[in-house]
Amino acid sequence: MIRKLMIWVKGKLYIIPFLFGLSFAIFSVFLLYFDTIAYDRFSGIIPSWLFNTSAKSITLVTLVISSLVTMVTITFSIMMVVLTIYGSQLSSRSLKDFLNKKITLKILGYYIGALIFSLIQLNFGVNENNAMGIGATICIFLLIIGVIVLIYFIHFIAKSIQINLYIDDVTRETMTLLEVSKKHVYSSIYIEGGNIEDYTKELQGEQWEVLSAKSGYIQYYDRKKLLEITKEFNIQVLCDILIGEYILPNEVLIKVYNREAALDETALTEKLLEAVFIGDEPDLFKDISTGSKRIIDVALKALSPGINDPSTAITCIQKIGYLLLEIAKGLEANVYLDEEERVRVIIRSISFHRLLYNHFYQIKHYGGKDMFILEAILTALTKVANESNFDIKKQVWEFAKYLMVDIDLKSYHEMEQKMLSERFYQLSRAVNVEYEFDGWKSWLI
Repeated sequence: MIRKLMIWVKGKLYIIPFLFGLSFAIFSVFLLYFDTIAYDRFSGIIPSWLFNTSAKSITLVTLVISSLVTMVTITFSIMMVVLTIYGSQLSSRSLKDFLNKKITLKILGYYIGALIFSLIQLNFGVNENNAMGIGATICIFLLIIGVIVLIYFIHFIAKSIQINLYIDDVTRETMTLLEVSKKHVYSSIYIEGGNIEDYTKELQGEQWEVLSAKSGYIQYYDRKKLLEITKEFNIQVLCDILIGEYILPNEVLIKVYNREAALDETALTEKLLEAVFIGDEPDLFKDISTGSKRIIDVALKALSPGINDPSTAITCIQKIGYLLLEIAKGLEANVYLDEEERVRVIIRSISFHRLLYNHFYQIKHYGGKDMFILEAILTALTKVANESNFDIKKQVWEFAKYLMVDIDLKSYHEMEQKMLSERFYQLSRAVNVEYEFDGWKSWLI
């Protein structure tokens, strides 16, 4: 339930600005109450320069409001320009990345909150002593802070539109998810990975299907809740839909095994559906590949004729190779056992070979004629193979052969052939395969 609430909050961009506005409004109301007693009780303690007469206070607060409105206009104008740059040079997926950044939302929230504070002070701040109290002075301080925030926002925007920094941020964010996933796996004795087909053989009884109640992307499976449900009803479940995939209404969502005849199917269906969160877009909390997909989008945009920036594409390929290497070191576990080490929950995960295909096929399709793009892909595959187990090495080698099967070697210059030969030799050493270059067909068989 908490996870669902977090995802819902993350999807609502207005939550943080709303909380800022509400906080400033509460603070302004409290300050109004304080001003009613501050002039009489604390005039000897609080410095006199903090207090302002009614006429002066109205002038100051009006100036602050007009200045804040200008800053809000500038902030929104900058955001529109940045969103245009994100959409044209990066990808459509990156638009929400910028809007979801806490710094962006907090800055918007601050300006909205400061504006609400000033409006409340202007409308209700004059008291019977013909002194507004310290409300006008607080507004001045908020304006000064607003100027500092605007300067920082411009600095933040200047960094945000740099593609290399964006790629680094996405990579770092995805690596954090990988580390959290690995820590979760290693800390539990009831979680196992491996080949899912070896565990599906342990599923017993007749198959019963739970259908999806709505359409959307599978954002996460509540593994803990699913395990509790399987113990309560003494069943086994198989979640066949991958996290991040789209599902339609009445499509098979969960397969149930070892079901007793007298089982309350309605109650079981409701509980299982509550353990799966379906949303309007893939969720970054649980779908590790979502981060790498954004890097792929940047690479494809860089390879497009309108932009033609192969250097950025090569940088993306290097980052993709780094992420795939970390994924290969410890794929996300997908089998959950009970205390008796009996298989209870199986969540199907994507194979490493399919990951390779999803990450490199389109890059090869649109940039396969660029020798440096091919070299970058082979270098990334070599790094993955160097630090992976035998099964991963085998999949990397098969995928490398798939990538190059349609390449006409004779169309390349002798120097380019030599460069490719060197890269394939390094890859063959990494996967422990004997390789001697005398044409593609010698090793594609």
